[in-house]
Amino acid sequence: MIHEELESQTDNNRNTRIGAIGTSIDDDDDELDDIEIGPEVIEATLVPPEQDIPHATVHPVDEKDERQLQEQRKEERKRRRRRRMVFVIVLILLAVGAILAKSLSLGGPTPSQQSPTSAPTSIEVVTLASPGSVAVDAACMISFECSRSCCSESYSTKDGIAKCIPVEADNSTACIDSDSPPMSPIDDTPASTAGLPYVGSYWVTWGDGVNVQEDPNENFSIAFSGWSDINTALSEGKTRYPKLRGEKYIAVGGGTESGKWSEDALLMLANATESGLLGSYDGILYSIIIGDSGLVQHFLDSFALAKSNGLMVIVVVSSSAPHSIVDGATLMAAFLNDSNIDVISPYLLSRGDETSNRYVETNGVSWSNYTNARPAIVPSLVQGGAYFTDAKNFFSKEYGIDIQGYIRWSQV
Repeated sequence: MIHEELESQTDNNRNTRIGAIGTSIDDDDDELDDIEIGPEVIEATLVPPEQDIPHATVHPVDEKDERQLQEQRKEERKRRRRRRMVFVIVLILLAVGAILAKSLSLGGPTPSQQSPTSAPTSIEVVTLASPGSVAVDAACMISFECSRSCCSESYSTKDGIAKCIPVEADNSTACIDSDSPPMSPIDDTPASTAGLPYVGSYWVTWGDGVNVQEDPNENFSIAFSGWSDINTALSEGKTRYPKLRGEKYIAVGGGTESGKWSEDALLMLANATESGLLGSYDGILYSIIIGDSGLVQHFLDSFALAKSNGLMVIVVVSSSAPHSIVDGATLMAAFLNDSNIDVISPYLLSRGDETSNRYVETNGVSWSNYTNARPAIVPSLVQGGAYFTDAKNFFSKEYGIDIQGYIRWSQV
């Protein structure tokens, strides 16, 4: 039996390489004679009988060359395996990266939260794309005005402002459109804060803890850690408590998993309140940004318990409503009518370095719902001064609401 591998063929001549175990080839048109038996490599030219080239040329196999050829084939197989492995590893890393991006976006710092192991320099870490460009979903997920449930595969930016693309085109509330123009400070003359009951400041528990006096009328301050675990919040608040000015508040809750509200978190807070662990503080600031649904009555009970223990109650929400709680609108309806809440403070900022207030409405709750609120409306602002003037003008002119002060976020 002869195995043939044809390399080229031109007219009636054929050049071939033959690995042979046999004696001869007999062909009607071509002939090849005198082939020795054995494992030989034969270079042969097959020609018609009338031409005078009747025999094949036989070359013995070079064992050294054969070993080299086998080694080369082994190396090539190894290279192919390595390339496949690298390709698989890259795919795995990409998948892990996507999962991590999702998890970070769900738990990253927001206007009322920071990572317990890091020291952020602003309220929210949001990587904005350049104006008019499109960024990946991970960036959308940590965008302040986008709730986790409404982010689409990408979000666009206009003028550097993050904007979610609504999942439901016919429902403008599915994602909040942040292109609604913010009110820029137009009056450089600060509105007077003299006599206002609520002029305060946040003191975050990370960083160097420097927060100089900005407003001579400041009358309260808050130790802010971003934890919904009251024990952790109290522990971290100890570093700021001696520096707090005026009435002292402990903040509970925030915008990441560490600050997520649940029935258990509210139960722990209730136990701490009743046992007197908050005795050195004048009040509780509830930072309600992210949490489980179905907690309306649990929150109302917590507020009532705090008041019965002589504590003031401030409720802070992301813009007009908690943006990462499914029934945030239901919460706000209850909060705005609750006499046990002294202050409701909507965040009018995102990263904490804005040059103007942001008046985006969240979770389908309009600012008009604040018109007849029982608690005082005291927005959280980047700074006082022109920011406070603008907020006072906005709420007064647009909705007839007389805000009762502000809480400054900027850590200076």
